[in-house]
Amino acid sequence: MASKIMALTDLVPLEILEDILSRFSKATGLVTLVTDYQGRPVTTIHRFCSFCRKIREMPEFERLCIKSDAIGGLDAANAESPLIYRCYAGMGEVCIPIIIDNHYLGSIFTGQVLLHDEDMQNIKKLSIQFDADFANYPEISKNRQEYQATHQKISLKQLEAYVDLLNTITNYIADIGYKR
Repeated sequence: MASKIMALTDLVPLEILEDILSRFSKATGLVTLVTDYQGRPVTTIHRFCSFCRKIREMPEFERLCIKSDAIGGLDAANAESPLIYRCYAGMGEVCIPIIIDNHYLGSIFTGQVLLHDEDMQNIKKLSIQFDADFANYPEISKNRQEYQATHQKISLKQLEAYVDLLNTITNYIADIGYKR
């Protein structure tokens, strides 16, 4: 490709990304989202969980979500591989970096899952740690507790299988787009 690639949508049309993410989310039940290299959403957010949707409605927590996505993306890009980690709000998250010709374009995020407690202890922490204080937000704390009580936990092994599939699809599509 002769011109310099600046964004994932320079490689793959947005409609194709949206279709793939929608189908993946429908098949797995996991949220999906593509962000730019700064953690800002590029695509529609597919299947956002109720807890994450609720906290993103509040600007102070939405900023933390974007910051968490940006740090997750950079950590994954530095490792040049998918990263499974715990976000600041306690959810299991996954970031798959999209790197073309040594240029980090952004990431595909999936997750927003509750992992079994023993698995949660075994996943990585982000390189920059921060937490949100939900104590002053009783509605958020209640929503979080309800979500944790009513949603099924999955195993790290199952999440890794989903990640492997999405990573394979991501790399294949980015490679095809780059060679066009």
